[in-house]
Amino acid sequence: MGDPVVRFEIMGGDGEAMGRFYGELFGWRFETVESSGGGYRLAQTDAARGIDGGIGSFPGVPSYVTVYVEVQDLDASVERARALGATVVAPPREVAPGTRTAVFTDPDGHLVGMIAA
Repeated sequence: MGDPVVRFEIMGGDGEAMGRFYGELFGWRFETVESSGGGYRLAQTDAARGIDGGIGSFPGVPSYVTVYVEVQDLDASVERARALGATVVAPPREVAPGTRTAVFTDPDGHLVGMIAA
């Protein structure tokens, strides 16, 4: 069985404006993650299918859109991605208690995240 895509993330220059845009466009609602200093919001699609995600902005972080794949062993998956030609952009780190993420670019330059909870 393969690893599933479990989240999306949309980051840009003005997280609040992006939240208004996507909220009005798709009917999503957002909950601010207090520990992010207000820069990150959880996106709730309230859909019967699909995945939820996040939206936001942080100083110095470029705009991007990506998906997160849930893996069992984050450190091993990062090393495997590196061995297959990926470039690690954000090494494994804890983003919430019990949740770790890492971000890489694939050999064609696509930004992809991995998450382990």
